[in-house]
Amino acid sequence: MLFPDDFERIFGGGDRRKIVSAFTGIPINQVRAMSAIEIDQKLAEIRKDKEEEYDTKELDF
Repeated sequence: MLFPDDFERIFGGGDRRKIVSAFTGIPINQVRAMSAIEIDQKLAEIRKDKEEEYDTKELDF
């Protein structure tokens, strides 16, 4: 909400953790141990990678 250009618009912590685990291969128990900012940073990395891979900015989790 505060930084919509930098962070995903996903409110549910469980969904955020599942996305990080699914796209990075990090086990969910390790993702659960991450701070909220670490999860946001991983989501930003995933978005950047997928934008490059698919050559588009039109992605939405």
